[in-house]
Amino acid sequence: MKRSIRLDGGLGKRSVLAVVWEGCACLCLLSLLGLIIKERPGMELVLLRYADSEYEFPNELHPILSSVRIRTELIGGGMIQGAAIRMGADRLIRCTTLDEAAGEVIDALLSGRCRDLLCAPDPSPLICLSPLREIPCEELRIVAGHLNIPAPSISNVGDTHDVLSSLVRNHPSVPFSLIRYKDRLGDLARQGRMQ
Repeated sequence: MKRSIRLDGGLGKRSVLAVVWEGCACLCLLSLLGLIIKERPGMELVLLRYADSEYEFPNELHPILSSVRIRTELIGGGMIQGAAIRMGADRLIRCTTLDEAAGEVIDALLSGRCRDLLCAPDPSPLICLSPLREIPCEELRIVAGHLNIPAPSISNVGDTHDVLSSLVRNHPSVPFSLIRYKDRLGDLARQGRMQ
């Protein structure tokens, strides 16, 4: 997780980090992030969540997070980036796990929405971090057990999940290959725009 944060651009110098409350591993991400930033005095996490989010927000947070100031902000239909900037953050942290990131690629390919794989240039000054992007949900379940928090589970089981599961059974590296594929397409698209 620390390596992914470093490769994505680090935590920055500001004392506010915006975290998007999404995905199956939100609580696990918060707990691990709490361990990473608890040594940095004055840090604050702003949890950005949609009112109609399918991911339930806990009544109580894990004791690990007691040394970190946390506040939540409901987002209407507006842009997440704008809300994060208004809160004083220059880093936006996504809770996407390896399984979810690979599932997004499979879904885009199967549905014919291949343009979704090409990242549009982001004009906002925010740096987006995805610390769990290379961690399988199964590994996060083990970590959750050690931290004594609810284990993450993928809720949107369907065709995409079935296809990915069947591929992973024979080739465990498929999720990593899929996110590398998306990254490479994004790099090629950015190079094409620059020329």
